[in-house]
Amino acid sequence: MDMTLGDMVIVRRHNLNPLDLAIELATNFDGVHVAMVGDGYLIEALFHVQASPLDKYGKFGVVFRPMVMESVKVRAVEFAKSKIGQRYGIKQLLEDGLLDIAHVSIGARFYPRHYTCSLLYSTAYAVAGWPVTYAPLATPADLGYSPVFKGDRWWVKSKEED
Repeated sequence: MDMTLGDMVIVRRHNLNPLDLAIELATNFDGVHVAMVGDGYLIEALFHVQASPLDKYGKFGVVFRPMVMESVKVRAVEFAKSKIGQRYGIKQLLEDGLLDIAHVSIGARFYPRHYTCSLLYSTAYAVAGWPVTYAPLATPADLGYSPVFKGDRWWVKSKEED
């Protein structure tokens, strides 16, 4: 699938990075990172929210298209672009891990100042008026399972083949 404005790229785990392994363990899903397709580049939260080349993830990136109006995609991308330069939300990542693994909530969080990759993507669409998931602390798995996306759900195929 070609990439268009507002698409989501889910990156499958392809190395032994401890953070990627922890995300996979916590979510039971091998999609460990999410990026948004901007105007000719990816917008993603790594150590900070940044712009990256479209081909950065190559064969490990799987494109999902939100089934929303173009105007919603434009607003979501504009929101994500406005966050470029902000720090990565490691505190949010740790809170998400506690919630996923131990079912312990640190407290409600609505529009954070620092973003994890999935939280940046889901917040951008929520602000644009189209929530892509109702998970309060979105993970790549929450976004991958969301019915508002069209894309190759590799994990469904692999489980059917077993």
